[in-house]
Amino acid sequence: MTDDAYLRSLILYIHLNPVKHGFVKEMSSWPWNSWKTFPNIYPGLTEQLFTNLEQYNTLHQEKQLYFEEYKKLENDLI
Repeated sequence: MTDDAYLRSLILYIHLNPVKHGFVKEMSSWPWNSWKTFPNIYPGLTEQLFTNLEQYNTLHQEKQLYFEEYKKLENDLI
């Protein structure tokens, strides 16, 4: 994994961790989450890692949907 890919994955992991572990259903509900402010604080890094703000948001939303689907599957098995 390249350094950029690793850092991108790490940022997604940090922003989505509360969703993954079921503390909240959406990233925006977690009061200590920096996913909204990250692009404003680090615009160059956001562009470097995610190409643009649209891609940044899309990757976060896709991962969030992935966790929702996983939870549904997990609940169906119980």
